[in-house]
Amino acid sequence: MARETVGDKSFFTLRVVFWTCAVFFGAVETWYMRHRTFSDAISYLAIAQAYLRGDWHGALNSYWSPLYSWLLAIYLALFRPGVYWHTSALHVVNYLAFLVACGTFEQFALALVRAKSDLNWRIGAISRETILVMAYLSILYDGLWRINIGYASPDMIAYAVIGFLAWMLFKLESGPVGARHSVAFGLALGVGFLDRSAFSGFIPFYLAAAVGILWRKGRPMRVPFVLMVASLLFIGAPFVVAISINRGYFTLGDAGRLNYGWEVNGAARWSHWQGEPFNIGRPQHAERLILTDPVPVFEFRSPVGGPYPPWYDPSYWYAGIRPHFSLKQQLPVLTRNLVRVAVIGLSSPAIFLIVLLVLTQSDRLRSLRSAVSSHYLTALPAVAGLFIYCLVYVEKRYIAGFVTVILLLLLTGLVGPVKHLRRLIEPAARLICLLVFLIMIVYRPLLDPLMATAADLAHGHERNLNFNAMLAEKFTQLGLHAGDSVAFVGLAKDADWIRILGCKTVAEVPIIFEEPVGILGGYEFNFRYLKAFVNSDEAAREKVYDAFRTAGAVIAIGVMLPGDNLPTGWHRAISPSTPGFP
Repeated sequence: MARETVGDKSFFTLRVVFWTCAVFFGAVETWYMRHRTFSDAISYLAIAQAYLRGDWHGALNSYWSPLYSWLLAIYLALFRPGVYWHTSALHVVNYLAFLVACGTFEQFALALVRAKSDLNWRIGAISRETILVMAYLSILYDGLWRINIGYASPDMIAYAVIGFLAWMLFKLESGPVGARHSVAFGLALGVGFLDRSAFSGFIPFYLAAAVGILWRKGRPMRVPFVLMVASLLFIGAPFVVAISINRGYFTLGDAGRLNYGWEVNGAARWSHWQGEPFNIGRPQHAERLILTDPVPVFEFRSPVGGPYPPWYDPSYWYAGIRPHFSLKQQLPVLTRNLVRVAVIGLSSPAIFLIVLLVLTQSDRLRSLRSAVSSHYLTALPAVAGLFIYCLVYVEKRYIAGFVTVILLLLLTGLVGPVKHLRRLIEPAARLICLLVFLIMIVYRPLLDPLMATAADLAHGHERNLNFNAMLAEKFTQLGLHAGDSVAFVGLAKDADWIRILGCKTVAEVPIIFEEPVGILGGYEFNFRYLKAFVNSDEAAREKVYDAFRTAGAVIAIGVMLPGDNLPTGWHRAISPSTPGFP
């Protein structure tokens, strides 16, 4: 029987199906999520607008990595969408990044397929077609569910970079490469750093893996290493110099330091840090606590700009924090995150085939050892990346790329079952994974988008409008103008209508974000201050209003207030019965 090749019709058909699904489902998700935004996305958009205004001091930020905002700024400058469609820029950029990620991970998968040796083919290892099926399912699963185009963040770009770097490392393993490969590898490391400052922790492992592969293969190491580092510095060094000058101290970015303080050391999460737990430094620029009774009111009208200053530049408000290692604090965090990694890994489509292959081996330990040793240097950065995230905080969108790289390498390295079992296992595994994919992707995350998009096409217009734009219009009618200051009772950081209007939040009664909950992460909202405000008498609430006036606010906004028990003088801004209410 003739052996399959990557150019066969079956492989061409698989690629066509994959890209059709990626383009179609990605477009549906992009349209459905076009107006969805949250606090991180608002900050990225506000920073992009600062770049477009030429406000370089306000745009340079040591917490938010720059690449996402640069891409948003380019999109806004090229297409000049109205403010109503600003949030769609986030999702269009994510959609394009998703398609790039499909390309980089496909190239990685095809490299794995091409590397299947004739010996492995003869002794019954799983077919190249099956590996490609698993890879395609995993890529779509990651992009459409684990990361999600609708989740406006730079994670999709990071996913694309991880796929590209895995491809580059595998090519390095497979045979000699030229100087262009080393330059491309270094440039990709730089792009990863500009996309997420956490990537700086992974860079040493990528470089070590590349050098280790060269050493293992007996090839020259010095010139490729110099080219990689030089290319990395060419991309990343200018931004490091810029933010270091802007901050007055050398920094690669403050996101890692702050997240360790929040997730491990117990600092107030994301805003309103007053020094607690009082053993990790002293605030240099603490937000002003201007009222404590009946509820705390924090004021932050200067000097940071943005629609919500505490989240526009967290590194300013957390200046002075000194996170430190504590075994007592680290172990519970590490344990919780390791469990999350295991759950995320076990929910991958490829895991079914891997488990089936291992269970059918006569010597399972030898089979696993063979799989791990086949490409351990290519897997090294992914394993290191998982461990680094486990030290701080794990979400599926952070680690999706690393998990997929590891599982595809395992799948390639496993010795397959004996020939008569292979004929049963491969079709069964493909069917199981396809059913899982259809259930998790089409039914759970994409059924609503498909139905909503079809309805919009049938009606010829969008049924669900931009809620933040609706709020901006409503508050304009109430007399709010660009430059006005606003105060909040409740969650202020997700109010994109503030950015749309050009206003600024200057004070708030906060919601507290408790410890991460659930196997896959997430935070618990603590509404005790909001409830205390609602349950206070009018005289106590007047103290809060006076504090808001002192901060310069011209209007007070309540978020998540109970609709059937609004305080005196409060009114609902928009009724859920309003046409277009999402």
